[in-house]
Amino acid sequence: MTDDKKNSLLQEYLDNAKNSPRVMAHIEHHLFFGPIYRDSTMGQIYFYLIRLFLGRGLTQYDQKEQIIYLFFVTKSMIGGLALLMVFVSPFLFLMKAPDALADLLLGLSWLPGLEFIHNLTPFQKYITLARLLLTIPWVYMGINSGNWGW
Repeated sequence: MTDDKKNSLLQEYLDNAKNSPRVMAHIEHHLFFGPIYRDSTMGQIYFYLIRLFLGRGLTQYDQKEQIIYLFFVTKSMIGGLALLMVFVSPFLFLMKAPDALADLLLGLSWLPGLEFIHNLTPFQKYITLARLLLTIPWVYMGINSGNWGW
């Protein structure tokens, strides 16, 4: 597949997402991507730091399309890691691993889904804050199990 076909397919997905009011509502109410989308001062700082980290890979798209792309990539990565933790933890329980409960709880707390309920979308930033707060005891439990470390 040539670069033009890949770029045109990605461009089509980005255009569809940009024209979707539900996707835009998710991005607008997100804790991290919301300020970037609304172009606030803190959002401009976030976006500058993201561009420093990623380089010039997404410069062919406008700022809104870059935000949509990064939102989907971030949700996919976090969701994939959470799903992996949830699916691996039963095997850890069977192997009597001491960190199995911490893995399961951490995976369940970050599993995407709750924020995609239409009535909860405006409260997505609070869901993310709750997840961040719940991460602290689960990580502490995993470190105390002896299998996690810095």
